[in-house]
Amino acid sequence: MKKLFSVLLVAAIVLSLCVVSISAENSSNPNLPTVEKSYSVKAGDIIQYTVYMNINSNNKVCSLDATTFYSDNLQFIPDLDKYGDNNLDKMFPILSIATVTNLNGVNGGIIYNYSSAQNGRRFNEDDCVLATFTFLAKEDGTATISTVMKCLAMMDSDSNMVVIVDQDLGLVKQNNFTTTNTIKKTGTAKMYGDVNGDGKISLGGDAVYIQKHLAQQDLTNFDETVADVNGDGKITLGGDAVNIQKYLAQQDLPDNIVVGEYIIP
Repeated sequence: MKKLFSVLLVAAIVLSLCVVSISAENSSNPNLPTVEKSYSVKAGDIIQYTVYMNINSNNKVCSLDATTFYSDNLQFIPDLDKYGDNNLDKMFPILSIATVTNLNGVNGGIIYNYSSAQNGRRFNEDDCVLATFTFLAKEDGTATISTVMKCLAMMDSDSNMVVIVDQDLGLVKQNNFTTTNTIKKTGTAKMYGDVNGDGKISLGGDAVYIQKHLAQQDLTNFDETVADVNGDGKITLGGDAVNIQKYLAQQDLPDNIVVGEYIIP
């Protein structure tokens, strides 16, 4: 009975230690361990950000709370499974579906939390992935992504909880763990309406190109996959070229018109 009570007590402590926040906290707190990476991007770039964590122990992580912040020129693209649900196994390879997340509820921040009193996870190798996320660059410039560890604890061999990071107590045992991160370009997204593939939408480069295409003129760089902006399955002057012109004139367009939206590969 005492053992059962101890397990329940530990579970309650672990679950109360780290709770996913509703709003992201400022990542500028110098007391919180943070890894940050910058990367030069062009509009339409697809980049993958991965943060690794290594804990100098064979004990399992039982509680964790972290936030990944990203700059305004990036759009977070969650990995989805075949059903269209968030693929937590891919985004959190070690923590997997036991992760509690707030992926889209906070502008500029992805919040994730893990708690387990019995089935913890080990991060005792150099290539242990804490999280990996995909982003779309919305405009040219420098993309910045950072991950802040706000809470981290593990269980020792006697089932005692060892706190490594606690933002409230100001406790950071940085000699116990290390975090690193990487960014790499993995592809380029096409934009509806950018039929000549120059990365932007223009009257002469795109709307006029559709007219030339319909006139059967030779256009070596015409991309039919992004020309059907009204989604009717065909390329027309009134349905596509005209809507590109309206888009450039900043006119209100129906919801089915996708000019300027990206096709994520």
